[in-house]
Amino acid sequence: RLMGQVKKQEAEEQELIAKTTAHLKAGNQEVAAKYALRLQQVKQDLEENRRQLEEEETTYKNLVRTRDLSINEARAKIEKIARGISDLKVKRATADLSEMAAGMISSIGGAGDTLNRLEEMVESERTQAAGRARVARDSLPLDDLDIQEVEQQAMANQALASFAAEAGIALEPDGAKGGAEKDAAKEAQSSRTMGPGNMESQ
Repeated sequence: RLMGQVKKQEAEEQELIAKTTAHLKAGNQEVAAKYALRLQQVKQDLEENRRQLEEEETTYKNLVRTRDLSINEARAKIEKIARGISDLKVKRATADLSEMAAGMISSIGGAGDTLNRLEEMVESERTQAAGRARVARDSLPLDDLDIQEVEQQAMANQALASFAAEAGIALEPDGAKGGAEKDAAKEAQSSRTMGPGNMESQ
């Protein structure tokens, strides 16, 4: 909201500057004075909104840092729990093997069946634990930082393109869009060169 308001006020500021200048050059001092007064108020509001925007940006970065710390702590706990599960599985298997060895009879067939059942139990628990760990891991919003970085880079590129077009500066070509951006910048520079101010001076 603040970024949109700042952008709107910046556009209004430029418009008021142009109107004040035009009326002042035309000798309409009373009208120019009204625009100048409005321009003064817009500049004050714009400065305040820019200050607030800077503070909010700092707050946002702090919140992102706090979120990252929370995610790291959660990941560490999950890894600790996973190690505990593995240790529990090993101890359970050891206990089962010890009990089987203590009660084993001379029948090799019976012992083989017991080992097969024990192997199935261990594999079943391992599969269930892996599934739970995957669900927990997929639930973490680990891709938000990448999304924010892409959004910020896109906004920065857009701001640079707007500034270059207004200032008549040609940007370096970037892929297929390079030629179009350069033509747009040249056209903007040409229109300013042929503007009313230059025509009057001629």
